[in-house]
Amino acid sequence: MLKKDNFWIALPEHFKRDVIGKLDYNSRCCLRMCSIDDQNLVDSCPVALKSVAIALGSSADIRITDGPLQLAHTSENEEDVVQAFLPIFKHHKSEIEKLEIVYYDEFCYNQNAIKSLVQELESLVVPVKREFPLKVYKFQWYCHSKCYPKETFQRILNCIDPTRLESIYIHDPVLFERNSEIPKKVGICRKEIFIANPVSFSDLLMSADKFSVKLKSWNADNVANVIKAFLARDPPIGSSFDISALNKILVTDIFKKCNVRPKDEPMTGQ
Repeated sequence: MLKKDNFWIALPEHFKRDVIGKLDYNSRCCLRMCSIDDQNLVDSCPVALKSVAIALGSSADIRITDGPLQLAHTSENEEDVVQAFLPIFKHHKSEIEKLEIVYYDEFCYNQNAIKSLVQELESLVVPVKREFPLKVYKFQWYCHSKCYPKETFQRILNCIDPTRLESIYIHDPVLFERNSEIPKKVGICRKEIFIANPVSFSDLLMSADKFSVKLKSWNADNVANVIKAFLARDPPIGSSFDISALNKILVTDIFKKCNVRPKDEPMTGQ
């Protein structure tokens, strides 16, 4: 008869994988801490999560939503938070509906954590097989620091699977000012790009045949410039774009900027 402690050890590996596949993420983490073998076994099984949010800089924490279950981990040691984040992506088929990365370091006290996060993610990329560690559908990037390396955003995007990405939300007051060559890879996002207060991003969006952009604040000049740039590159049949802003923009003003005379009076004030 098997001892109680040896019951799990003696089970066939394929059965263990089936069990792990039915566990919630918190139970997976508990099992992962039992032994090196269990850690390797859990890491070899994909996981699907609703959302993951990691915050680094002045504070460090990670929040995970797995169905109705919500987990949170806060630590004074940022590296602990990074290491709690990485196991999610150990399996190349793991997926997250929404990934949120927040970096707040207004006084530039600590840049090591964000550097460590990027380096660890890059180590999981398998370029030959085109396997990307971040299978993410919605990516949100919040940065409140003038000190982080300007290529950080680009490097994180390079870790995202382009076949999954549907939505990007960027809130970074200095990203567009410091890096005029915003990563063209944002163009892989075919459905929705939300950029809060960009300086200029017309060229950024010109690689997509269809895109939707939601902005915090914009004006008729900005809209007209994107329309002209989009038409100037002779897009293929079926191409389209949708631009909206939280502030009010008169359609008549856009027509004037584009030298277009409407056949009918457009509806305003709606």
